[in-house]
Amino acid sequence: MTWNIVTGCSKVSAGCANCYADQQWPRHYGRQRFKGTDERGLFERNRRFTDVVFHADRLDHPLRKRNPKRIFVTSFGDPFHEDVTDEQLDRIFAVMALCPQHQFQLLTKRPERMRKYLTGAGVAARVAEQAKYMHWVRHGTHDAPHDGIRSYEVGPDAEFGYRWFLHPWPPANVHLIVSVEDQKSADERIPVLLDTPAAVRGISLEPMLAPVDLTAYLTPVAQDGCMECGSPER
Repeated sequence: MTWNIVTGCSKVSAGCANCYADQQWPRHYGRQRFKGTDERGLFERNRRFTDVVFHADRLDHPLRKRNPKRIFVTSFGDPFHEDVTDEQLDRIFAVMALCPQHQFQLLTKRPERMRKYLTGAGVAARVAEQAKYMHWVRHGTHDAPHDGIRSYEVGPDAEFGYRWFLHPWPPANVHLIVSVEDQKSADERIPVLLDTPAAVRGISLEPMLAPVDLTAYLTPVAQDGCMECGSPER
């Protein structure tokens, strides 16, 4: 399943030269009318691929799916694009936290922004507050929906008597992936990915413009199993 909660992007490296999303944009989004704001007030114009938009009306799409799915987040953009605000990312991560039955894959060419957001002060608490509000709107209850979203007492004067927090952070069902097209981009982006908290990390070698050696970033495995624990299985 694809969840295009953000659409639109801008090119940052050689791997963007023949972007499939840019090429398919006129057929999927180019003819739609788009309303936005600028210093002149409300305006309307045809959307371009570089018009990055957060679609709040699509936030509940994963919440409607009860059966477990693997969901690719934003196939027509980059979820960590600089035009996507921290508040919008909070709402995206809140939805993912409320859907532990799904696996979410976030692919980016902007690992620095990803790391900065995920390691920011108070981000887990902000996301939990968003999740609390979304859960209340949908179900009319302040009970935590699952064990990954927990609560603690903060005194009788606090709203609802408690606050929520996420454990672990980021949620275990969120997979973070960086796009790599050559050795230069690999050496720039993979160390940032490895320095970013995540339950699952991945690399997308697409488009592969030149040979890429990943040896330096792989955990060595002994011939008979894992070097770290001696297990015959990895």
